[in-house]
Amino acid sequence: MDGIAAANWDLARIDLSRQDLDAAVPRLITSFQLFLKLQRPDGIAVVGTTLGQFLLAAGEHGQARQVLQMSRAAAAKVGLSDVVDQLDELLKATDDGNEES
Repeated sequence: MDGIAAANWDLARIDLSRQDLDAAVPRLITSFQLFLKLQRPDGIAVVGTTLGQFLLAAGEHGQARQVLQMSRAAAAKVGLSDVVDQLDELLKATDDGNEES
């Protein structure tokens, strides 16, 4: 399962480099779900950050917030402070400006 999660992440990054969002998003979702099942905080943090950004861009603020919160908790768990800061900024965007820091 770990290999499948990693492979989907790698393929999604290739799709993203080719700007093939239709192929990338399902792979991101699969990878994120598998990393959640495996309880791999490094994978949850990294893949979830990218997936959350796509959900935000698609206007799916509720889903984006959920993914970004899980990713933030995972990033904090493994000490990825730069990722935590980035996720805090992204989470602010899910508030639609109604909430201040």
